[in-house]
Amino acid sequence: MTKTKTKAKTKETHSLKSVLGPLWSSFSKASAWEIIIDSFSEVYLIENLKPTMLKVFKNEAELEKFISALFKFTKRKLVEGEYSYSMKLDDYTLVNVVLPPVAMKGPSVVISKLPTMEVTLDHLIEWKALTEKGRDQIHAIMNSNRGILVAGNIGSGKTTLLNTLIHAIPHPNRVVTLERTADLVINRPFVCRLQPQTQKADEMISLIEAAEHMRADYVVLSNSIGPEIGTFLEMVRNNCTGVMMMTAVSVLDAVKRLETKVMLSSDGLSLEETRYAIAQTLPYLIFQERKADGKRVLSSIQEIMYEGGELKLKELYKA
Repeated sequence: MTKTKTKAKTKETHSLKSVLGPLWSSFSKASAWEIIIDSFSEVYLIENLKPTMLKVFKNEAELEKFISALFKFTKRKLVEGEYSYSMKLDDYTLVNVVLPPVAMKGPSVVISKLPTMEVTLDHLIEWKALTEKGRDQIHAIMNSNRGILVAGNIGSGKTTLLNTLIHAIPHPNRVVTLERTADLVINRPFVCRLQPQTQKADEMISLIEAAEHMRADYVVLSNSIGPEIGTFLEMVRNNCTGVMMMTAVSVLDAVKRLETKVMLSSDGLSLEETRYAIAQTLPYLIFQERKADGKRVLSSIQEIMYEGGELKLKELYKA
């Protein structure tokens, strides 16, 4: 690391230490994952998925002062009628704040660490989350320049997998990301990252419409949950390759959820038209799974095909 980068990193750490204040010593632990604040008297440090209660704030006024410092540090402004905010303190620290009256016990805050290292497919093999056969299959998919649906259950590591796939996109393809919350860590050139100012559905749709003019080879939609999905599929069908992430409990659940969301968010598409659009736009499904014992694995790669009005799955890889 150069002296300039070292100085920048030191300054960044000092700034983060200042804004986190009484939470810094807990959050800076290598084993720390998140800090969750449900009220001034309910503050939890999450280490290895286990919560430990912290005593930090004496009253709600101290918590409100802390939240004001977060807003000042990120140069965000409170907007009348908006109660949910997402912001980044630095490249690796994400904060989500929900304010009263939506948060009924007082302001609620989640401070999350994003991964500081670039995770590759070879790392997944090293961690026994993927085999060499699975890696080779993913490389073949990436080289085909065809769309991918990334899915998995809660806590399975979907976002980490999405980051890994973004880095695996062949160069010199230009990538545009659409992030409801800025939870991706991207260390590659020729990337444009877009994020809405609020969490409103119409802003996500406007973001997708803006991406259509950004000369993308790949457009990545992270955390797809709402009416923007239909707009996204229509945009990538006409312009580029799409990669989309969503939560699902199984491969079949991912396909069924996608069918439902596309129909609900599209203007009059029939079920048959919806299925054809999915197969044309996102012909591959990569499923990440968190097992009952907590182990995270890339458990399945499927090809999604349209046949006789139905979506058929062809298994390409299984852990």
